Amino acid sequence: MRLLTSITLLLVFTVPAFSADKKKGQMDDDIKKATAKSLEWLASKQNTDGSWGDSRYPNNTAITGFALMAFMSQGHVPNQGKYGPEVAKGTRFLLASAREGDGYLIGTRMGNMYCHGMATLCLTQLFGMTGDEDVKKTLKKAVDLIVKCQSSDGGWRYEPQPTGSDISVTIMQVMALRGAKDSGLHIPDKTMKKALEYINSCYDQNSGGYTYQPYNRAPGFARTAAGICVLKLVGEYDKNIDKSIDYMKK
Repeated sequence: MRLLTSITLLLVFTVPAFSADKKKGQMDDDIKKATAKSLEWLASKQNTDGSWGDSRYPNNTAITGFALMAFMSQGHVPNQGKYGPEVAKGTRFLLASAREGDGYLIGTRMGNMYCHGMATLCLTQLFGMTGDEDVKKTLKKAVDLIVKCQSSDGGWRYEPQPTGSDISVTIMQVMALRGAKDSGLHIPDKTMKKALEYINSCYDQNSGGYTYQPYNRAPGFARTAAGICVLKLVGEYDKNIDKSIDYMKK
């Protein structure tokens, strides 16, 4: 799940969604039909508490965040648009999932920082599109938790504690922080700088790929996607990116 997510996030940020002969942002009829069918299917899978999930990850904040962002990408926001009611219900689930005190977005079932990062990213989009103060309140706590849980080496690990790092959990947090910054929240520059330092420590000079942890595992396709994505999110476009893309192509 985490590896597929890394690849998906990179594609979302770098691959044009429409053919070159179409006007920018214009969807042809086939894409419109496919998208409409997909949203209809997603709506049918929403749980009674407003969440999404499956047998392995039921009532999951990360999967709920993914589903809500799919609806929002087509202009559906809480109580507005065809799927406004579903988005409103899903939003209420995420807000209710915040742990009292520190705002950890894990819901009623056990989660981890993967879930927190994706749910936080979703809240950044909800706040950016609606300006809802309740969303902002929960989002602010969620973002503050991410900042506080950054490890000394600049990355993040499974638990909401600054006790370790890996590239796949780190990309989730950087996505959330960049979304928060774009929605108007203050993100310390040093937090993003430290995150970049950690990502650079996972870079393999020989191959151009990225490893799961520094000097721990061999570089991999999805890990490299995560590394490139972080570089783009923090505004770094150096020569390493071209080498990393070549690695992924190979």
